[in-house]
Amino acid sequence: MRRLRFKCAQVVHYSRGIHREIIKVNKTAKQANLIRLLNPVLRGWANYHSHVVAKETFGRVDTMVWSMLWRWAVRRHPNKGAGWVKEKYFKTRGTRNWVFAVTEQKEDGTKRERILMLESDMPIQRKRPAVPPTIQRRDGAS
Repeated sequence: MRRLRFKCAQVVHYSRGIHREIIKVNKTAKQANLIRLLNPVLRGWANYHSHVVAKETFGRVDTMVWSMLWRWAVRRHPNKGAGWVKEKYFKTRGTRNWVFAVTEQKEDGTKRERILMLESDMPIQRKRPAVPPTIQRRDGAS
């Protein structure tokens, strides 16, 4: 199995782009809006690189994004402690702690949870299965 390694500069450039173009621009945005902006970017980059063995790199990017979001949350509440910030912005979902998530209420009263996508959850598909050709049988053929 051939292993493609990402250059450190590529990962740093990608994470700086996320920080500069999304997180830094939206310093005062609500958490749900920030998740709404980040998820398509994270999903797109992970889909683009899902054909290579990149689980380790995806985990590294997840850590960088988490660090940026932690600084974003702490900056919004300079007079609050770390425990309060964790309770407000980071939830526990199943066996996973520190999930950047928020529950928002729609206009019709229903609640919807927005969770930040983790790139390390993206399945690695080394070879995409080929679609088998359809077989047409004639009547009476064996």
